[in-house]
Amino acid sequence: MSIETQVSVTMEYHGLKPSPGAYIPTVRELLNYCTAVNPENPHYAMGLPYPRDAPVFWIKYGAIPWNSIPAQAMAYHELRKLGSPVTAPGLLESVEDSAEKEVIYRKVGFALHELHRIPIPKNARPAAIDGGPIWHTLFDDQQAPRHYQSADQLEQHLNLWLKITKRQRTVQRLSKEPMVFCQSDLYLGNFMIDHHGNVLAIDFAITNILPSSFSKFAILAIDGCHEYPMLEWANVPSADGIDNTAALCAAVAPMVMGPSSFATCGRRIQGAEWKPEYTSNGDGLPVHQHIGPYRDIILAFSRIR
Repeated sequence: MSIETQVSVTMEYHGLKPSPGAYIPTVRELLNYCTAVNPENPHYAMGLPYPRDAPVFWIKYGAIPWNSIPAQAMAYHELRKLGSPVTAPGLLESVEDSAEKEVIYRKVGFALHELHRIPIPKNARPAAIDGGPIWHTLFDDQQAPRHYQSADQLEQHLNLWLKITKRQRTVQRLSKEPMVFCQSDLYLGNFMIDHHGNVLAIDFAITNILPSSFSKFAILAIDGCHEYPMLEWANVPSADGIDNTAALCAAVAPMVMGPSSFATCGRRIQGAEWKPEYTSNGDGLPVHQHIGPYRDIILAFSRIR
């Protein structure tokens, strides 16, 4: 494979030899091919055949962990040695373009910045957008075990947990943090980039209104984020002198080991039995009262299903 000077390649892998007569495109040709507009896929392609009219191999493009390259190569060769009926795709070539990679992360950071600009209703409590329990990667099974009437209740629950698990950190003044639109499932594949460089954010299943430290926690979990100033690019709103991200990081490890204990200690915090009020729509479906102007959208979707 010829590497063109305008493409900054930081890592390469050369695996199987191509079939006789098969042309392996240059890195620049691959980038142009993957980002070109086509009727079947108007956005950047994460995977596509090459060439399109008579495919010889498959291109996988995007934010791919480098470990998957030697792992896939090992699976391919070792399964063949074992004579296994299970197979893995063979690898021809793999490259990592540092400049293109940074562009992707910058755009994801900008997308998060724009999501943080979404106005939050006054006096909003920590909850999923539909008013249900919080969905966030901090919690086991990604969902909080109870409702919270306020950020203070959430702080008390977390601090009791940190005390029980003998952690040195504590959550402080959580209610003073700005509440933000917090998309917690920050997998890079949930941000698509079109041929104009515009970002399309998708998959909002694990999204809430939460104090801003929860958004910072989620950003720190993005694969490869430590290579770039993602928190700076995302421009997470904050209050002077208040940042509970480290305390959330301290809480998450023991939570994985003992999630039932976290749920148990939460029942010792005031409001443990409280639940938001529900109402019914014309179809008899329960709906949280404070969904607001988005209720009709949700009901329309439920009728479509």
